[in-house]
Amino acid sequence: MALKSLGATLGLIPVIVTGETVGEGNGTEQTFVLDYNNVRPGTLVVYFDGVATESYTPDLAAGTFVATPGNEVVVTADYISGPDTKLLEAGDGETALIFNLHADNIDTEDDATITLWRKKADGSEKYYAHDVNIPVHAACKPVAGTIVLEAGDELHAYASAIEAVDLNLEYKV
Repeated sequence: MALKSLGATLGLIPVIVTGETVGEGNGTEQTFVLDYNNVRPGTLVVYFDGVATESYTPDLAAGTFVATPGNEVVVTADYISGPDTKLLEAGDGETALIFNLHADNIDTEDDATITLWRKKADGSEKYYAHDVNIPVHAACKPVAGTIVLEAGDELHAYASAIEAVDLNLEYKV
């Protein structure tokens, strides 16, 4: 097992949106605007009168899509907005041992928090740190000990503000 390092500046927790009403059709091509931009790929589902459709063209970064629903057709959407929280994934037949986890608050004005968890291959989750406070210009080790990722498991993290926390870790695969 070779020693590897990973560094990341953490983003905000994603926003999960279900059933957002985005407008009503008029029979012509329209641009519909979602409440949030930065829509994660593969998460946008658009509905015309409650029935899922693939008849739209999205601009995920802008949080918009173009569609041509019929006259007075109610248009709704489900999606996830925000950065991907996945930091590391153990591949097929691999086990990753994560240790020496270190978080630095790089925000110059506010305390920050970090949440860190493992999403297992079966979909279950285990939290190692939840809203751990890091004062301005301070650092911490939010997890004591080693985290083990089995094949298909993922390590996820987010911070309380955009670009507020730098996270560094060492791991072996």
